[in-house]
Amino acid sequence: MFRRVEGELSLSLALQGGGAHGAFTWGVLDALLEAGCYRFDGLSGTSAGR
Repeated sequence: MFRRVEGELSLSLALQGGGAHGAFTWGVLDALLEAGCYRFDGLSGTSAGR
């Protein structure tokens, strides 16, 4: 979901779970957070297993 708020981009994430999907999501999210160029206003996810 994207929407502009006072010139800034608002970004929310919906993360998929389930085994390999969770591992992939973890890697992508880790890279996005490490890059430091995004601010997340919302986050939703499901279980990726044990």
